[in-house]
Amino acid sequence: MITTLLLTSLATITGCVKDNGPNGNANLEHFTYTVQANQWYTYGEFGHSGWQYYHQIDVPEVTTEVMEKGAVMVYIKENDLFYPLPATTDYDGWVNTIQFNVHLGMVEVFVEDTDFQTVNPGTMTFKIVIFDQLKSLPASLDIKDYKQVLAYMTR
Repeated sequence: MITTLLLTSLATITGCVKDNGPNGNANLEHFTYTVQANQWYTYGEFGHSGWQYYHQIDVPEVTTEVMEKGAVMVYIKENDLFYPLPATTDYDGWVNTIQFNVHLGMVEVFVEDTDFQTVNPGTMTFKIVIFDQLKSLPASLDIKDYKQVLAYMTR
């Protein structure tokens, strides 16, 4: 796991909003980060299992309370739409996976191909959504659907 590497770089913050849910039930925050092609780090050895690109995003809003009682969702932007992570794309003979880990004060995004030939993923934009009290969210809310989450947050 890449948690042993603690190289952190700054991502470009392109937006930040903090909202209370309906009737103040949940504090919800969402941030948009763009990771530039030159901000990715590598882990492992090219051509071997575990070879990947990763980026660590400082997110001080991921507190102990969030880790214990809330949730963090990460979405990737493609063609002006946001899709939930983890995301996999099946190519002819190999699979590309984009995943994330959540740590206190940080979200780590990583990209890996099953053929161990992962190349720099280039510029990518992510939306990070933080719920500090998951129990207050309605059961009907599909947290994998960014549009539903955003609608819930801003109503």
